Amino acid sequence: LTSRSPGSSASSGGVYTQLTLRMTSALMSMSTASNMAALPAFGNYHHVQLAEALNAALDQRLGRHLRSTPAHLSRVVYIPKHKDITTHLPLYDVTDNYAKAVKSEYIGSSKFKLNLAMMKRPNGDGTDAEVRYLVNLESGLGETIMTVERRVPAHDGEIVRTHLPREGHSDFLVASLDPTQLERLIVANSSSAPDTKMHAGATPVRHPWFTISHTSQDGAATIPSNLQWQVRPTELGPLRYTLVDTAIDDANGEPVIHAIYHHVGIGFCLPNDYSEGVLLLSENFNGEAEALAVATLLGLLRQVRAINQPPPRLRKKSLVKRVLGKI
Repeated sequence: LTSRSPGSSASSGGVYTQLTLRMTSALMSMSTASNMAALPAFGNYHHVQLAEALNAALDQRLGRHLRSTPAHLSRVVYIPKHKDITTHLPLYDVTDNYAKAVKSEYIGSSKFKLNLAMMKRPNGDGTDAEVRYLVNLESGLGETIMTVERRVPAHDGEIVRTHLPREGHSDFLVASLDPTQLERLIVANSSSAPDTKMHAGATPVRHPWFTISHTSQDGAATIPSNLQWQVRPTELGPLRYTLVDTAIDDANGEPVIHAIYHHVGIGFCLPNDYSEGVLLLSENFNGEAEALAVATLLGLLRQVRAINQPPPRLRKKSLVKRVLGKI
């Protein structure tokens, strides 16, 4: 597998953090009234222009290289908030709601994240949005089995099963339940972008990349697919993962994009206790390819949460136990 080194295009975590803190401090020093006036609901056209200029300046200072939603990523799936203990998760088609919310904003920009956070979400009863996928998770011995079923009117959709390790950050397997498919996918934590920190004493945040390979049912042979889920905290923001084909370049000389995941919310990194976001999918995917993309993403989100868990805090003995321990 030939892939591009994440370190070659990403700045160090220290520079990223220093710029972020300086810009955040400058923006927070503005009065609450000024901040509210910068929003369309509270200010006039000139205030809106000022807010957009500040947002663009912040993105530029952070080294962002952002673009609007690629035209071929025309299917949008909402992944509701879920944790490791979640056992049932419906995924919804929110293509229209996404388009109305983000319009032409650049993915990852300050305004994009705000608009995405305010996007109308499904209420959960299935009456206001189509359920595109049903995800079920079952804990077994040493692993969690995740089943992803694509919902298709009038006939059965594709079903994909993922085997996730209960502990550690080892590779995980993804396989179609179609008996004619003799190959499985293996998703491996292959490399990572540079770690980032909120401040000098903070725990580093890791940004792993995940490489997808083909393997036979018996695991005897593994063939690279050139597909990779990448995160580029400096150029594209830390809340995004992009599924790219590293063997094919687009008109701009960048790897072809097949899917984009972006977290719903505003923060310096993906949360380590839950996930919630939108998945933009290529219109060129067939049903099975789309289901596999969904399954690999859900698996990697679980891995990222585990990788970035804070270290366990040492429990201090009570005064009574400390005194008794000396007797």
